[in-house]
Amino acid sequence: MIYQSHTYRLILGERNGKRCVLSKEKDGIVTKFSSPVTDPGKTKIYVLYDEEEVVYVGHTVQTIGQISVRTHGKYNYPWLKNNDRSDIWLTVFLITPPTTCTVDGNEEATKQLTKNFGEAVEAEFVYIVREETGKWPSGQHEVHFRNDFSEANAIAKQLYDNLPSVLK
Repeated sequence: MIYQSHTYRLILGERNGKRCVLSKEKDGIVTKFSSPVTDPGKTKIYVLYDEEEVVYVGHTVQTIGQISVRTHGKYNYPWLKNNDRSDIWLTVFLITPPTTCTVDGNEEATKQLTKNFGEAVEAEFVYIVREETGKWPSGQHEVHFRNDFSEANAIAKQLYDNLPSVLK
């Protein structure tokens, strides 16, 4: 599978009394998220991790800026409340759904199949983390299991094997 990956170091801290991402770095340079990780409609598997563990694996077709990397609000990552963590790594993999996700003339069905595919890869990735490390991602609180994409495991394994070496 051909995919793109983009890795960021997220600097964590407090702003207005709430833990959040203070800044982002890519290749050691302060940056903001930009295309293609901000492009809505593209299937993204994202992985948050530090030098010791995979913390969270997610899937989205929204802009990566929409993921809630904060400790407050409706959707949040409670593990960010840990003041011992001053930074965390984020790798975003952009993957192309198989042609079986496309239903000609039916945009809603195509969107649903694309979502299901992304969830299948996410679930397989989480399972690979468990098999490789003996632990589930420490901040993972849900996974959507899908059995309708036979290629999901191989794709997840390829993505896992290509995480930056900070974990290995």
